[in-house]
Amino acid sequence: MILGALGAAPAQAHDNHPRWAATSVLAVTAGLPDLEQIPPYKIGVVHRDGHWYLGFATAARNAGAGGLRIRGRRRPDGTMTAEQVSDDGLQVLNPAIGTLRYVTTYGHSHWHYMRFMRYELRGIDVPGALLDRKQGFCLGDAPWVDGWCSRGSPEISAIDEGIRAGGVDIYEPNVEGQEIEVDRHTAPAGRYVLTSRIGPTGVLEETRTDNNVASTVIQLRWPLSDGQVLTPIGSCVGEGCAGPLPAAPRLPHMSAAKAQGLARQALRRELGALRSHPQIRCRTPRKRSSVCGVRLARGDARFAGKVSVWYRQVGAAARWYYGVDVIRRLSGCHGGGCTRDVRRPNRLGGTVHR
Repeated sequence: MILGALGAAPAQAHDNHPRWAATSVLAVTAGLPDLEQIPPYKIGVVHRDGHWYLGFATAARNAGAGGLRIRGRRRPDGTMTAEQVSDDGLQVLNPAIGTLRYVTTYGHSHWHYMRFMRYELRGIDVPGALLDRKQGFCLGDAPWVDGWCSRGSPEISAIDEGIRAGGVDIYEPNVEGQEIEVDRHTAPAGRYVLTSRIGPTGVLEETRTDNNVASTVIQLRWPLSDGQVLTPIGSCVGEGCAGPLPAAPRLPHMSAAKAQGLARQALRRELGALRSHPQIRCRTPRKRSSVCGVRLARGDARFAGKVSVWYRQVGAAARWYYGVDVIRRLSGCHGGGCTRDVRRPNRLGGTVHR
């Protein structure tokens, strides 16, 4: 594994922005930004709502001679088309670099540039990858940004966001989206590469892109403790800088008999105890999913419809999911209220033991 020296925590500069010990080659093309991904830091785990989360801080530094300036223009659906403009705002560098959305979750109530940065956790000792659920970023380290990305102003028709030349945009651990959910099955004990990636690479105009991704290597040891800090093993900048990783695991084959058993479990979870033996006929048009026609009776109710079951790889674990779509009819009932749709889409069934 090829790893650079672990990046030190940012030292506070006089302008209230971090100054990083690891320096990069400054941009030579006048007027363009150079977005440099800082390896994830402040890594730890928290226990919340019965789940474990790996939290981390990330930062994007603009080492270029020009600012990253993103301008949003309102669409009919209430979102904004994002375009990249020059530092002075007078020239359009790319008219279509994504979307800005007004985000209200977790008390934000301001405009986010979507998919600016994405995160993944990949196993070194165990194959598999876990991805983030990040919604977007308020890029606010620039003089042209209105407050906290126009907080409380969902009705505006245009907005400018970005990162000034020499500026840094920082997100702290466990702030909405700054975490990845883990458990013993999806992330068993072992070493992992935590990667932060600026994107969309190839869409934003900048002087270089080889520094748009950075990684930190950590080790998980179960059991975890709430608030536990994970000391990095090392960090590096660049695509694949942590060395080769194992190939993604293959999902098991789903036979018709296996699909039938999973469909029966799904019905039991959604309808309760099955007093009569249900009729379940499954077809497997794909190797890892199946659609099953079902019929069953329970008391004076008759159920008919379908149950879909499928496998999905989640980190190191193979998980099965299901969707129930049946109609309940009451025997001897006439008129309205005799039928009811029972729909339960995209439910987690459990872990598949290979």
